[in-house]
Amino acid sequence: MDVYPTVLRIAGAQTLPGHAMGEPLQPIFKNPKTTIREVIFSECAGVGAVQGQGHRMARSDRYKYVLSDTDEAYLFDLNKDPAEITNRINDKTLKKVRDRLRQELLSWMKQIGDRTPN
Repeated sequence: MDVYPTVLRIAGAQTLPGHAMGEPLQPIFKNPKTTIREVIFSECAGVGAVQGQGHRMARSDRYKYVLSDTDEAYLFDLNKDPAEITNRINDKTLKKVRDRLRQELLSWMKQIGDRTPN
């Protein structure tokens, strides 16, 4: 998503308004500790899908929220559980984190024209 605007910026061109969602990555080239966005998104279908299910993901610096094609949700604390073994989706102490990442993911899915859960 960020490659297109990055290449255009390097070439001295600009994206057309409303044509690309990504952000140019040049600030990271200059300072690797630069933050472009607080949450990143991805989707996976087919090869690499979890247990044959496609999924979408919102990831912050510490947490990953995953929503499968069957609307099953997962929340992982990547600092405490980097192997993503323990699903913390029902952990009441992480409700604010879960709700924020879920809302961010659903907003992104709507923005890209993806189906959203019922």
